[in-house]
Amino acid sequence: MALTPPRSKKTLKIHTTPSQRNRVYTLLKLGCTSSEVGRLEGLTPSTCRGIANRFEKQKSGRTSTKTGRPKLIDDRDRRAILRTIKADPFISLRDLSEKCVPFVSLPTLRRWLIQEGIMHKKATLRPFIEEDHAKARLRFGVRYLPHELDYWKRVLFTNESTIERADR
Repeated sequence: MALTPPRSKKTLKIHTTPSQRNRVYTLLKLGCTSSEVGRLEGLTPSTCRGIANRFEKQKSGRTSTKTGRPKLIDDRDRRAILRTIKADPFISLRDLSEKCVPFVSLPTLRRWLIQEGIMHKKATLRPFIEEDHAKARLRFGVRYLPHELDYWKRVLFTNESTIERADR
């Protein structure tokens, strides 16, 4: 299974002041090209065009308020986690963290899995049966196997527990 490639370093956005954004927008509206405005303000032409587009949508040159701390586990990480869990449903939390999100702490990953409804409680331990009990159950099954369907329609089984048998 191919793992998700590591993230590349993001380029930092150029921060412009509200007054600089106002100047850029005004110059573009007066008919200057984005290249000319970029040279005057020390910005790239694409940054000037972006300022103009956002200026018209926001109706001002003010910086919009941020919505808070960014999520540690984004959509890309979520898909990688789900792919890994689907491939190995019994993967340990530590292995999952190392494979998918090594930059996230184990408690954070555990909390995220619970919020997503992916991680559940530990499986209940099933009672072990001894060798002689296993043989007695087998004898019972072999003895009553040849009975007809009418016989089994009159039988009521009440033991719904799952038994796990393992050599100790």
